[in-house]
Amino acid sequence: EEDLHTFTLAQNGKHLDEAQAVNFITQISTGLSFLHENNIFHLNLSPIKVLINKNGRAVIFSIGISRKKIPTEVISNILVLTKPGYTPPELYHKDREYGVYSDIYSAGAILYFLVTGKDPLAAPERSQQPLAEPKSINPSVSPRTNSAIMKAMAMNPENRDQNLNDFLHDLRSLPHQSVR
Repeated sequence: EEDLHTFTLAQNGKHLDEAQAVNFITQISTGLSFLHENNIFHLNLSPIKVLINKNGRAVIFSIGISRKKIPTEVISNILVLTKPGYTPPELYHKDREYGVYSDIYSAGAILYFLVTGKDPLAAPERSQQPLAEPKSINPSVSPRTNSAIMKAMAMNPENRDQNLNDFLHDLRSLPHQSVR
């Protein structure tokens, strides 16, 4: 077993092919969906928080700081939760709400990494420099996946998908399938 970061960088080209990356994100989203159904949010998801098990499946293994929905101001130091590139912008501000859309940002960031082999730009830096589209780093990324990643990583939470089924639907050209 190894974490998804190590697994990805060990591949030829230092990234995964799109189909494998989307398959892993689908597996990760199934785990997130289970948390969300119980009103728990991961809030610290990144490739190092996901293991590839001996069966080749992606499993979220670190949910130690997951939180039930509580007011953001109750979290004493929200910056402890940040992982540059993977933390949604709302977690950098103590007074902002978080929700499913926060974990969708992180899932989009993981998919960005999987198809490019590069960590996305941290949210605070994106006000000075726009996020490079995945397709500009890896031209083999389909327009559909490129668009889904950019939508998931929108700086404004209202511009992101609000549930994992919609995020996954954006990634698939097949008819809508439910998560879990």
